[in-house]
Amino acid sequence: MKFKRALLPLIAAAGLIGALAPEAQADTVKFAYLKTTSMLPFFYADQKGYFKAEGVDLELVPVQGGPAVAAAVASGAAQLGYAAPTPIIIARDQNQPYRFIFGLQWERTPDQLWGAMLASEKSGIKSFKDVAGKTILTGPPGGLCELAWRDWLAKNDMLWSSVKVLTNPFPQHQAMLEVGNADATCIPDPFFTSIKNSKVKPVILGMGYLAEEKRRYMIDGVFSTDAWIAANSKTIDSIRRAVAKATRELNGNKDTVRKILVDDFRLPPAVADSLKSDY
Repeated sequence: MKFKRALLPLIAAAGLIGALAPEAQADTVKFAYLKTTSMLPFFYADQKGYFKAEGVDLELVPVQGGPAVAAAVASGAAQLGYAAPTPIIIARDQNQPYRFIFGLQWERTPDQLWGAMLASEKSGIKSFKDVAGKTILTGPPGGLCELAWRDWLAKNDMLWSSVKVLTNPFPQHQAMLEVGNADATCIPDPFFTSIKNSKVKPVILGMGYLAEEKRRYMIDGVFSTDAWIAANSKTIDSIRRAVAKATRELNGNKDTVRKILVDDFRLPPAVADSLKSDY
């Protein structure tokens, strides 16, 4: 496993606010999330009791997709949500009061690339040009993978209208590629690693959510509403400190990372061992 987590700004911020005393009583905060590798520090911090030590009772609430996260935060069913930048930007443009609290992962060509653009072997696709007329999977509509497909197709002088689009949740992509209900996908880990070890026999078309973008950009983070952020600065600082501490301890701790992937992410041990990670 390769560890290169780009959470130094978060850790630095935690250091700057480290002198603040934790709140006396634990606040119950619900966090709606998708099970990607960005969540590893949250699982670890929860298991080690770091959130409670900071005075925060953080409840991790799994959901099936980005729209479900946004709906949970909008309704108040969750106070925090995990998301890629694109749906939050779109929501903000539509006057929804969402704002990122901090980022989790970043990409930059060529050294930090997490999103995988791939096709199944049976599709016959060898390059992006071959995707014309095929069925692609994007994950949630308006999400980061839709942006990725649009950017990679444009980079290869192809029209969005040249492909058929399905928006099934990421956990369904492997099976759809295996049976031929779809030909290609944009996929994050741990689903990418699972597909690499499957009957799909993937053909990697490109790596990265933005085509060959050399500037560093955020690909996911934690968000909330403007009102909740304004009223809960101490709780936010506490969550940052807990996640930063977990991130530091996970770096280089392959055995602990593997245990979380197997026990909490339910990955087969062989898949967990082959997962590319920045911890």
